[in-house]
Amino acid sequence: MRRGKLPRYLMQKSLGGTFYAGLDNPKDVRTWFDGKPRFVVSLHSTSLQDAEAKKWSYVLHWKKLIEDCRSGRGAEALMREHIASAESWTCHVFVPLRVLV
Repeated sequence: MRRGKLPRYLMQKSLGGTFYAGLDNPKDVRTWFDGKPRFVVSLHSTSLQDAEAKKWSYVLHWKKLIEDCRSGRGAEALMREHIASAESWTCHVFVPLRVLV
C-alpha cells in the first residue's frame, strides 16, 4: 500500500480502495456546470500506476471545458458536450474525501 500524499488529480476513499480523478471547478465557471465545485470520476482501478495513466484523459477534457467556458466559445455546444460526457463518464459532484497522508 502507498503511504504519503497522492499525486495531483488523484484521490481514494480509503487506503487500497478505488482511485478517482478529480479537478476543482473554478468559481467563475461553476454556473455552466450546475454549480458543481469539482469534477470527479471513478477510474475503476486500485492500482496507482493504472490510475496515473487513466486520469489524464479526464483532466485534459475538464480543463478544455473550463477554457471554452471562459472564452465564450459555443456555449450551447459546450453544454451539450458536457452533458454527454457527464452521462458517459458518470461525472458527479464530489463529496470531499480524506487525503491520505
